[in-house]
Amino acid sequence: MWLDGLDIPLASLLENIFTQPFSQEAQPVTKPLNTSAAVYGKGGLLPSWQRSSDKGRSGLLKYAWTDAYEMLMSLGKDEESPFDGSLLEYVNPVNGGPSLPTMASFLQRLRPGQKTQAHRHSASAVYLAVQGHGRTVIDDRVYDWAPGDVFALPLWAAHCHENVSASQDAILFSFTDAPVMRALDWYREQEL
Repeated sequence: MWLDGLDIPLASLLENIFTQPFSQEAQPVTKPLNTSAAVYGKGGLLPSWQRSSDKGRSGLLKYAWTDAYEMLMSLGKDEESPFDGSLLEYVNPVNGGPSLPTMASFLQRLRPGQKTQAHRHSASAVYLAVQGHGRTVIDDRVYDWAPGDVFALPLWAAHCHENVSASQDAILFSFTDAPVMRALDWYREQEL
């Protein structure tokens, strides 16, 4: 499955969409395949001689599913949020910030039968159900989901998630506009 998360509405609103044609028919390959993963792909380790020159963008171009899933599954109940279960953020390995300057991405695990507490925040989100079956309650409306389903969470909407299986984990991938809200000092979160 391919799911694009784009910040085009924000870029369009700021009138910052443009193209820049490349001078050749094809871009030359100047680095070996998977160089970004080799340089930036091991959590907590960076080459001391090299840092990304673009401070806002991640030097890592590929966040491997197998690595993220393994780490998510290794988290114990003590590392869980009452509002999101086990939640990992894909981060920029150079500065620890979000993977993109305008969007944050997450991988989330709900244990069998787990139901999170309701909360709301001033960031919108898009979720992809990767594994398992569950439901999300958004402002008192119930949305059932299964693998491959995509649903959106409006900003400041009360929500909670539930894994309806008694034996299997549920995995959600999501991306949010929280980095923009934080940069503007507009991010708020409230327990319900």
